[in-house]
Amino acid sequence: MSWYAYCITEQKAFLGSVRSRRPFPIEQLSGVNGSQVFAYPSGELAVIVSEYSPGDLDQQAVIEHARVVRVLPQHDGAAVPFWHSLL
Repeated sequence: MSWYAYCITEQKAFLGSVRSRRPFPIEQLSGVNGSQVFAYPSGELAVIVSEYSPGDLDQQAVIEHARVVRVLPQHDGAAVPFWHSLL
């Protein structure tokens, strides 16, 4: 398995004033191929990721990537997307 990165955002969008030093799941959000989405903290920011197998990426993965990036600002934070050459 590998990590698939969607975007970078502020931790406070999920945890308020609390800052985590460990990865935490973003509940009720699935990523590429239905995998659990996690936030990996780094200071005040967090990289949004999920596990994936490189051979499993297809056109549906592009749609799922866009959905994750679109949903995250609803958590009161801005998301700066990472765009991959999936195909």
